[in-house]
Amino acid sequence: MKMPLYLKIRNHIFDKLQVMDAPTLAWLKKRLEFNETKILEIKKAFKPLNKDIFLKFIPPPDWFINSSRVLSIHGESHALRVMIFAYIICNLGKIKNYEKYLISSSIHDVSRTSDTDDPNHGERVSQWFLRNTGLFNNLNKKDIEEISMAVKYHDTDYNLIPRDILLKFGSMINVLKCADALDRFRLPKENWFPKKEFLKINLPDSLFDLSKKLVYETENLIINKNFTPSAAVIQINSELDLIT
Repeated sequence: MKMPLYLKIRNHIFDKLQVMDAPTLAWLKKRLEFNETKILEIKKAFKPLNKDIFLKFIPPPDWFINSSRVLSIHGESHALRVMIFAYIICNLGKIKNYEKYLISSSIHDVSRTSDTDDPNHGERVSQWFLRNTGLFNNLNKKDIEEISMAVKYHDTDYNLIPRDILLKFGSMINVLKCADALDRFRLPKENWFPKKEFLKINLPDSLFDLSKKLVYETENLIINKNFTPSAAVIQINSELDLIT
């Protein structure tokens, strides 16, 4: 059966999506159903993130490869939600030294040049980070190596990551990949939404409900209330008591 013309046009437009817009947000609203009871349950399973810690890792505009990337679908709002997801995953997994995970989440797409396929942007981010480690305080040699490897391989299929890299840096890579995947609910095709079977960390279903709500509510503030990305993410996370 041939695909109807209107679907071909719609998919073509969505394939080229660079920033979130009102039609895409409306499309997402119809599909991002979340269970408020499950969200309340998952919130009991981890401690809120300290707001001051969250604020210090927000990526400034000049970290991105150019100014157009800040408001893109791989821009600031995406990075900040991935930071929150990474923190939650660390907290659920009893990972105490979580700040390096926040850094890798904050920077993982700053060197992207496109919102479609952008091969090796992870490598570019890794090189950017190694040139700019002075932007981050209190990182030791191990932290730097772990962050650089996590961002380098966050866009690489697991079967293409060298075995020795996974053995040494698997925790950092897994957390970043899972946190990044949880924010795929912002993407305008259902087959692009996150799939649990592809994740290496067993995440509770309730975390997917929370991620849907966080994606929709933050983007709604940006689109319909003219919030900046950081203000929107802070507002919704504060309302949900995810940061305090």
